[in-house]
Amino acid sequence: MERRRALFWLVFLAAAGIVAVIPSWFDEDPEAIVVQPPQRAGTAPVERAAGMDAVARAPGLLPGPRGEALHADLFAPHSWRVARPAAPVAPVARPDPTPSPSPRPTAPPLPFAFFGKLEEGGRVLVFLQRGSEVHTVKVGDVIDGTYGVKSIGSTEMVLIYLPLDIPQTLSVGSEL
Repeated sequence: MERRRALFWLVFLAAAGIVAVIPSWFDEDPEAIVVQPPQRAGTAPVERAAGMDAVARAPGLLPGPRGEALHADLFAPHSWRVARPAAPVAPVARPDPTPSPSPRPTAPPLPFAFFGKLEEGGRVLVFLQRGSEVHTVKVGDVIDGTYGVKSIGSTEMVLIYLPLDIPQTLSVGSEL
């Protein structure tokens, strides 16, 4: 049994030595061996560049047969998400060289509410309320220096916004 074991180890070590010495028997140029990556169907073959293997230029491969280091980052982040195509950009409208006329100013809404009216000696008095104040007005009166009373009819009265001289109407109920 001891003899079989010794014979086994002798044969094993001899075979290992032969395998280790075999490459030195074939004294070929290591640069002559070029490893080509596998070709996919429909792709062009890899070309040999001037003085540099095309295999060594391919990213993600191991170092080439000459031992040169590849410049691929093996740990670079990678995403499988497909980017959306960019939305078409609308052309920017250029401003018109001639300025458009600014809109005419308008008067603010009337701050008054009709409270009542009274006909006295041929004259009509109208009671207007703004907040907690009550104003008694007749034709020709000016209210707070902002509104002037132009006319009072049977169903509406015309007030003039004095800063812009714009007439505004206010309903004053029905005929007496």
